[in-house]
Amino acid sequence: MSEITPKNRASASGHLRGRAGFTLVELMVSLVILGMIMTVIFSLFSTTSDGLKEADSLVNTMDSARFAVERVGSDLKSAGAFASPDSKNDPWVIQGTSNQLCVQGIAGYKDWQNSTAILSTAKNNAHNSSGRVGVSFDGFIVMGAVDFPQTFEVADIVPGPPSRATIPGHIRGVTKLLSNNPFYLDTALPAGINADVQTHFADGLPNRLLRIADRDGNLQFTGISAATAVTGGPSTEANPVELELSPNLHVRQSKEDGSANQKGLDPPTLGDEDIGYGAALVDAYWYHVEPSPLDPDNYRLVRDRLDATKIATALCAPANTNPADALPDSRDQVVIADRVADFQVWFDCADPSGNLSGVDWISEWASPSEGGSCMDVASPSFGEARMAHIRLSLHTRDERKDIPDALAALYNNDASGANPGALRYFNIYPDAPGAARVVTVQSDIALTTFAMRNLH
Repeated sequence: MSEITPKNRASASGHLRGRAGFTLVELMVSLVILGMIMTVIFSLFSTTSDGLKEADSLVNTMDSARFAVERVGSDLKSAGAFASPDSKNDPWVIQGTSNQLCVQGIAGYKDWQNSTAILSTAKNNAHNSSGRVGVSFDGFIVMGAVDFPQTFEVADIVPGPPSRATIPGHIRGVTKLLSNNPFYLDTALPAGINADVQTHFADGLPNRLLRIADRDGNLQFTGISAATAVTGGPSTEANPVELELSPNLHVRQSKEDGSANQKGLDPPTLGDEDIGYGAALVDAYWYHVEPSPLDPDNYRLVRDRLDATKIATALCAPANTNPADALPDSRDQVVIADRVADFQVWFDCADPSGNLSGVDWISEWASPSEGGSCMDVASPSFGEARMAHIRLSLHTRDERKDIPDALAALYNNDASGANPGALRYFNIYPDAPGAARVVTVQSDIALTTFAMRNLH
């Protein structure tokens, strides 16, 4: 063993000093560099995350807007298919038989179009009690067999008062309706159609209209005043639906009377057999925009089912029509889209010569001045509508922090709204530190059903 001398001890101490850690200055410099690197990484991550979030929000909003426009367009295309574009002028509707009803494929109502005052506080007050400046929204009524897009058989028609009819309990009657499938040919009801479903169906009949076509193709419309519940079990002739109708249907006085002026349904029986007629159920829907009951600042596009008899009666005096008065006791509402910034609807109309009228709306993104001459509530002629245009703008669910929150930027930097121009963005929350982006979708829909009826 070697002896530890002062020289050896000094050599060991020097060796330990050579292996010592970082100094305080070196640690501080390292931390600063590491902080700078982390800051850059976090900034890149945050920017990428915000970009992905915004892209996802835009895609979600675009999908919602496209779905909503397709849903609205589907009902517009079917409008009048099972009803009439304009029952008062339709040559296929027996005039004088439905005096108390004005059945319209598409109809307006009082203040149905508010787009002429896009920045008007007064117009917006109808939708927002706070009175702050905002946008206004259009709305319309559509009538047609939407839930049950098929014909079925009615029989045992008895003139009134009150008129009565029966939907037989076979595959051309009740079974066809309850299966909601025009190709369903089984004698028994489909699985899942229980007594509750049948009762629900019967209870909803009084909110619909009944359209019946005679053997010459002439149409009549009537309301359904009452209906008995369909009994449970297999659908047989013993399980029909008895209908009480109002107003009364026009039935011929005599089955032998074949004169040209005797239009209408044949008497209840022909020989010893019942006479069946093709019929359809007509629904009435109201498309409009309203604040969400849970969030008054969130406007949403909704479709309300109306009492078809009430609205068809009210449309005979459209200047006083208020769709809210025709909402059934049990409100049946479907939310089509949330976060609505703007919803506009207008129509092209055809004059008696077939020329389009009311097309002065072609001015880039400026709001249409009118819904179309045929939609004038004072003197409507809804059957003249040939083309429908719908424009829906939805704001994204996420706010943009890098866009200034200024209402003047909405229309050509003109806060007065005197010179409406291109829709740039809309902030539905005026106190938020940014502005939500808007996705706008527009669709042009040919109303071929209306044109084919040749109402002039």
